[in-house]
Amino acid sequence: MTPPEGSGRDRAVNIRSIVLTLTVALAVTPAAAYVLPVRHVVRKANARLNGIHSLQVALVGRARSGDAPDATVAVAERWIFQRSTRSVRVDVNGPGGRTAAWSLGGSASGDGALLPSMPERVVFGRLFADGDVEALARDLGVDTQRQRLGLIGDRPAIVLGSATPDDEGAQIWIDRDDYHVLRVRWRDVDRQPVELDLSGWEGPPTRGLFPQRVRVVIGGRWVRVMEADDLRSQAGR
Repeated sequence: MTPPEGSGRDRAVNIRSIVLTLTVALAVTPAAAYVLPVRHVVRKANARLNGIHSLQVALVGRARSGDAPDATVAVAERWIFQRSTRSVRVDVNGPGGRTAAWSLGGSASGDGALLPSMPERVVFGRLFADGDVEALARDLGVDTQRQRLGLIGDRPAIVLGSATPDDEGAQIWIDRDDYHVLRVRWRDVDRQPVELDLSGWEGPPTRGLFPQRVRVVIGGRWVRVMEADDLRSQAGR
């Protein structure tokens, strides 16, 4: 019997469609299935942050001081984290002998414009004084029941607080392989999106204890870019 005209072509089209569908499914399914339970992810991230009794980190870089493209100043920060007392202190040196200081539970002194923003201080305190990603999620209002996989460069990350790339709520990005915190997102008092990127964890001089590079972006424009220059730590609780 002669097959109906066009049936062979239609069959070929159907086969190609099935093959394409299976190819896409195989490419997506393993990555999607690799999103782990939230408690496991948080426990692993906390384990990365714990075991340090005290930490002192010196960073150098630049901070934006106005709206002009060249309105930046050189700054140097020294952070001090004490695990036993959950204490945080940051000292900042700026141009022309300007200085500023702040400690958790105390008041700021000096030129307050030099200091990192208060949310950045809260993030650092939760991570490096408390070693508590879950508490950080509560502080920022991260909905940890919403999660997905994302990419930062070529590094896969588990994104807490986001079920789709279009989500604009507070988020914590955790490296899928080594569980370092890579990015924290929130909105400031003016509802502008703020992004704190933490990268280069394994490089010298931070050796996995602190990110080598810290970058703060507000409303799509960087406001602070710092790089670790020195780190001193004491192991233990």
